[in-house]
Formats: sequence, structure tokens, C-alpha cells
Amino acid sequence: MSDLVHAVEAARRESDTVVVFLHWGTESDACPNSEQEPLANVLVKAGADIIVGSHAHVLLGGGYLGSAYVGYGLGNFAFYNDPPPTDQSGSLVITATGRHIDKVTWRPAIIQDELPQPLTGAAAASALQSWTAARSCTDATADPRAAMATPTSETSPPSAAAVAQLSEDSG
Repeated sequence: MSDLVHAVEAARRESDTVVVFLHWGTESDACPNSEQEPLANVLVKAGADIIVGSHAHVLLGGGYLGSAYVGYGLGNFAFYNDPPPTDQSGSLVITATGRHIDKVTWRPAIIQDELPQPLTGAAAASALQSWTAARSCTDATADPRAAMATPTSETSPPSAAAVAQLSEDSG
């Protein structure tokens, strides 16, 4: 885990926007597991602007941790097994200017014949409402808050206590 944090810190020093993509989560669980939220917080404090993950095969909520955006789980995009809820899909489109998240858009879809089909009308509105509601079991907010990262946290290693706590939580 410390290698990941160090990689984010190094990227922060050299990059306008730091995006982290993770393979995380628990299959079929629609809420973040006990490791995801603490890790997301550490990565945001280390300088990540956007964190997106996938693995659970179902959609998880997303939102802001401070001024950073975290999408806890994108579900499946194209998948051979398409019964509900693994057939819920979509595209997360994030526009950023440097450290500022300009816009976040969820474009819902459903997987049919192994491929995503964009939803429109009432079906899209319902899917968007479900995706928004999924945030309720996360530590994310609908709107950005004050930045969690500081110049100190972005350029110095995570504290031994923070690394130990995450190691303990994931053990």
C-alpha cells in the first residue's frame, strides 16, 4: 500500500491532474468494503484528484472526498453474464482542469448481449437516480468540499500510523 501512496505523491509533484484507477471492492457488494474508504482517503490526502475503481461487478456509489472525486465501483461495462444487477452499466465522464473537477456525468446503460446499451428517457432517469442513491453507503458527498490534501501531505510520506492502520484494516 505504501508503494501506491508514494506513486500518487510522485505523480502529484509532476502532474496537473492525478487519476488513480484501482481494482478493488468485494464482488456483488454494492457498498465499499472496509478497505476502500480508508484507502481512498489516504490517496486523496496524498494528492489524487480522481479515484475510480472496479471489481465488484455491480455499481457502487461515487462522490467527493474533499475536492477530489471517488467512483467506488463502475460495475461491468461489457460482460458475458447479464442478469440484474450485473447488467447495470454506464460511463463515468469527468472533466477536470488541473486539480479542479469541472463536471461529473454518469451516462447509464444496460448490458444486453454482452454489450452496453445506453439508456434514455424514463429508464435513464431511473438508473441515474439509483446510481445517485448508491452514494448513501459511502463516505462521499454530492458536492465538493475543502481540499483534503495539503502541500505537506502531498510531498511527505504517509505517517507510519496511517500505513499501519490501513495494513491492519486489510489484514
